[in-house]
Amino acid sequence: GDKAYIATTVSNDCVFGASITLKADTPHLTEAYSHFKQEARRLKPDYQPITVNTDGWGSTIKAWLALFPRIIIIRCFLHAFIAIRSCCKRLHEFPQLCDRVWTIYRADSQMGFYREVAELYAWAQDRFQGTAKTAIHKLCAKTGDFLLAFDHPDAYRTSNMIDRLMVPM
Repeated sequence: GDKAYIATTVSNDCVFGASITLKADTPHLTEAYSHFKQEARRLKPDYQPITVNTDGWGSTIKAWLALFPRIIIIRCFLHAFIAIRSCCKRLHEFPQLCDRVWTIYRADSQMGFYREVAELYAWAQDRFQGTAKTAIHKLCAKTGDFLLAFDHPDAYRTSNMIDRLMVPM
């Protein structure tokens, strides 16, 4: 009956690590993700991932940085969209909002991404209020985190692979 969390590491459509922890704080997640690190270093003693894509949960980010201090955190764009969807899905402008958000994601350069974020921000200013406006502003405020993916074209930009692999589990 106790709540548990599964610290899961995936890549290339494969689960590389999955460890259970009873708390989602930094020390417990660090311990759980350390099992992946130990296994990876058994195969390659100097293993150091370049990037990791996370949902943006602070404790997850801190855990990965504790284990791999040089790792680059790529924030999941899908989770930013999910936050917007949660508070905007019943609004008349939701279809247009979705198009604008995914246009940002599909930008082919940092400059194009930044331009699309600026256009979303300007477009949303007078159209949305309350939690909807806050969610849109949060996505826009994380632009720098999302732009890191352009420096690492092989990095995952969303964490949907983990969702696809965990559904059958």
